[in-house]
Amino acid sequence: MGNTEIRLNPEKVQGIITDLTKLRNDKIGPGITKVTEANEDVSSPCDLGSFKSNVASHNENLGTTIADLQTCLDAAKAANECGITTKNSDGTIAYVIADGHSETIENVKSDNHVDDWRTAKKDADDLQKMADDQNVDYDKYQALLQRIQKNQDNPYYAAPFIDSFSMDELLDLPLKMQEPYDTLDPKDRVKISIHPDVGSSLAVTFGHLLSSASNAWSDDTAKSRAVSLVSYANEDGHETRMGVLNTILGASRTVDIDGDGESEEVGLPYNEAFLLPLAYAAEHVETKMKDARYALRETTAGTDGNPLAGVAHAMTGNPETSIKWLTMVKADGELDLTAGSTQAEALVERMRKLTGTGTIGDNAWTDDWTRIANTAAMRDQPPGSRNREVLVASGILNGIGLAENAYDVSAGSRGRMANVLAHYPAGVDESAQSGNPGWTKIFANQGATAGMGTQPVFSDKALSFMLGQVMQDGNNTAKLKASMEEFNTKRLTEAAKVYGETKNTSELEVALRQQSATNGFFTGAADHWAYKNGASADQMVEGTSKIGFTAANLIPGAGVVTGPGQTIYDLVKDSAGWTSRAARSGQKSSDHQNSDRENNRAQMVVALANTGVYNEEDWKSISPHLTDQEAKDLAKPNGMSGMSATDLQSKGGALSDIGQHMGNSKQPELNELDLKKNGDVDDSYDGGYRAANPDTHGSTEPQAELNRNITKDGGVNRPEPRKAPYSSLPDPKGKHSHIAKPGASKPK
Repeated sequence: MGNTEIRLNPEKVQGIITDLTKLRNDKIGPGITKVTEANEDVSSPCDLGSFKSNVASHNENLGTTIADLQTCLDAAKAANECGITTKNSDGTIAYVIADGHSETIENVKSDNHVDDWRTAKKDADDLQKMADDQNVDYDKYQALLQRIQKNQDNPYYAAPFIDSFSMDELLDLPLKMQEPYDTLDPKDRVKISIHPDVGSSLAVTFGHLLSSASNAWSDDTAKSRAVSLVSYANEDGHETRMGVLNTILGASRTVDIDGDGESEEVGLPYNEAFLLPLAYAAEHVETKMKDARYALRETTAGTDGNPLAGVAHAMTGNPETSIKWLTMVKADGELDLTAGSTQAEALVERMRKLTGTGTIGDNAWTDDWTRIANTAAMRDQPPGSRNREVLVASGILNGIGLAENAYDVSAGSRGRMANVLAHYPAGVDESAQSGNPGWTKIFANQGATAGMGTQPVFSDKALSFMLGQVMQDGNNTAKLKASMEEFNTKRLTEAAKVYGETKNTSELEVALRQQSATNGFFTGAADHWAYKNGASADQMVEGTSKIGFTAANLIPGAGVVTGPGQTIYDLVKDSAGWTSRAARSGQKSSDHQNSDRENNRAQMVVALANTGVYNEEDWKSISPHLTDQEAKDLAKPNGMSGMSATDLQSKGGALSDIGQHMGNSKQPELNELDLKKNGDVDDSYDGGYRAANPDTHGSTEPQAELNRNITKDGGVNRPEPRKAPYSSLPDPKGKHSHIAKPGASKPK
């Protein structure tokens, strides 16, 4: 069972209504008058009372019939415009009667939302009249706007309201309504307004209406509207429209989009059939907007009318659509997203170019992109299980981190970066190794990476930038530290287990080297951030303390200390010797590097000792070679468990002494592990530090920039500004071949 459709021809029904109305107005009323006058001319021989009463009754019934026919016609129009029914090829439209309802006029009205439709049509008509009236009363306009806003999220109101305007009219109305309230300051010759928010508030209202309407339209209608909007927004001679479209799409709702239990401001819930072709179309236009003043709301519309500013914001509220847009899923739903694949590289490069169309910094543009990346990562459950989500998170954050002239991002963006990095600890660790292979790495389903699947890999420059942002907030840093600590602990534990079973130290060696490289990278990123920002000595140390990645509580086997910033601050503040001038010049970066190198080596000693691979006989063999009495006291099973950051600081000399002589154990295989000063662990640490902080080492680019962008002479190929022809974006399904090219004629 379901709704019953009553189909009709709207032109013929309207003809009947017109004819009956004409009969009533032109025949019945004048007919009664004629009979009455004729009777009076002959001295009223007939009593016409019953005649008039009978005719009046029939006339009233006819009026009711006309009204009922109009209601049925309006119901069919409403149902058609609201997406309840569709128009047939023969031109007929239909209204519905819900299952279990009789075909009464009241049911016809309620089942087809006729009152919503009629209200929408009247409000749209009133708005158009006010827009045409340059002397419109502000209070009357506000009353109308409030009526519209009351229904803006009702699709049965929104669809007919939007359908009352062509798409170019929709883009012109906000500024048209603004014009009566703008004037030119006679002194400064600049535009001022007594009501500056008229246009922007109407555009935001249109955003809600458009979102609601898009979910009522058929897919074909939604696509058609999307294409029209972009085409009209980019039309010659209408440079203001792109800013208006961005403001429309910049409308927000408050919702927990990533499932973290906290609500955030994100884009409205558009129908994918509308938003996806709109995004494709906007991606391939060159804006004609030259003056940012045309933008109704700069925080949303961006500068210079970036055609993707509104799209990016809208995508924040539509996670699945954003992933489809950015990954261009093929007809079979699968893409080759394995490490090094041409498809994966091409898509990451595309995302880099997309994020590069706006400025990276503390702005809405960056906030929107980090929100898309974060939501994608949070949808990737269990970690690394969905390649498309990983690709989006990686591609966006690589793009942001590789941006030229990037500025410090907002606190919100820093938090979202921290979330993504914390979600992919193995990917972060791999990214800190020199010469990472590309955007992803498929980890084996074993050991420390069991169950992780696909992990994103970031370029050196991108990761360094992100860590430089994350470290500015202790809470974000603590979240990342916890994730990395868990990963490091698991990796070293698994490596020790393998050694116990096979007496093969290769995994232990890898764990120590990679963790040291990661620690060095994080410290280098802290220094790089400070160097780029000309930090003072205290700022440098404070920033480094907040990141805390070479702290004891990051190292497996070391005791957890309280407070995300305690350890590095304790270990570095007195020894770094930075000055404000030195921080700006990088002259003293080596002091910080050397200090933390020592800390890292001490921590690796503690971590390795606490794995239990060294037995009592091993420590008895090592102890005679030690010169420090404190070292002799520590060199025993469980002798280093529970050590805090303060312990590491005070016992640094002893731990260094132990590291120099751990090659004197009874197990010859363990003697292959090199924890000596200037040994493998130190080399790995320095490699990581240099990769994250190239500026203080005479280099202008990170040592391990994305491989495909390194030239033979050592230079870096930067992506050109987006000037891609329309045809450059492949569309395997051919779903969006209808999108108009820039400069094409208006859609009908």
